[in-house]
Amino acid sequence: MVFDRVRMFLWEWDLRYLAEIALRVSIVYVYAILLLRILGNSWMKDMNFLDYFMVISLGTASWDIMIYPTVPIIYCLTAITVAILLKKAISILNLKSDMVNNAIQAIPSRLIKDGRIDFEMLKKNNLRKDTFFTMLRMQWITNTGSIKRCYLEPNGGISVFDNENNIYDGESTMPPEEIDNDT
Repeated sequence: MVFDRVRMFLWEWDLRYLAEIALRVSIVYVYAILLLRILGNSWMKDMNFLDYFMVISLGTASWDIMIYPTVPIIYCLTAITVAILLKKAISILNLKSDMVNNAIQAIPSRLIKDGRIDFEMLKKNNLRKDTFFTMLRMQWITNTGSIKRCYLEPNGGISVFDNENNIYDGESTMPPEEIDNDT
């Protein structure tokens, strides 16, 4: 029956299976934490797309084991172990090989040069102009003309280099209703 509350919330409620789920979750949780210590804390600071993929992979591997009674715990532990060891190996290769580093690491994208916005680069990075202006305002930038260079960094943040000598013709980053007609 559709929207049957008993089926939706309890199905074939079995206290022993709920206890098994709790045990499975505890085992996977503790095991994952212990293995993540191998990576250290630095990988969480500046996560790249491989790190996000690893988080998703770990979550997917962990989910099945926690819920489905037919999936043996060893499958999940093996998946987590392999994912973390691959991450560690790729990190080591990344440090030792420029070729691996260049293949893995994203490079910054220049969004502003001499006060002028590169709209093609905004589009390439799926960044809307109003979102970009919000990011600039958070850096206390009110006009793009005061910027020598601005880069979208691989972590999603922006780096702004002020023009120390000149002010270029630029666009106001302020919301339209806030722009003072006198300036």
